[in-house]
Amino acid sequence: LTIGRSGDVGIGNTAPAYPLQVGKSGGTIAMGDATTGNGSSRFKFIGSNSVKNWQISQNDTISGALEIMPSTAGGGSTFTTPAMLITDTGNLGLGTSGVPTVFNTGAKILQIHSPSTSYSELSLTNGDTGATGSDGLLITQAGVNAYINNREVGDLTFQTSSAVRAT
Repeated sequence: LTIGRSGDVGIGNTAPAYPLQVGKSGGTIAMGDATTGNGSSRFKFIGSNSVKNWQISQNDTISGALEIMPSTAGGGSTFTTPAMLITDTGNLGLGTSGVPTVFNTGAKILQIHSPSTSYSELSLTNGDTGATGSDGLLITQAGVNAYINNREVGDLTFQTSSAVRAT
């Protein structure tokens, strides 16, 4: 352990260049000890007194999930609802505090949930389409209705087994 003149701390490094530096060409930081039980591990980013702060945690609100969540208020240090979670089976949830539901065993799912409005959208863009709000392909769930919108001048094609079924 080294504490430099400027207060920088080095672990496995005798000349730290950052406030905390682990190792020289690589390092590992372990949170918790799995042999003592199933606890939670957290990294908190408390850097603002006016906008929301952030936390990355594991096993915090959902067992077995990695969660990224904003504070409940601007400048806050309380974290209760994940903005994104990745389950231990590889499923990804955005805007949901529950584990994404899988209907087929072994399937992977991306769940986008908007609890405060009746709209959830997935926008796909690339280098040819551009990246503004009016570019690319938009899949929208609006209340009980669903929409697929190609916002470009190209075709929208449906295929099965590599054969075009509808354009």
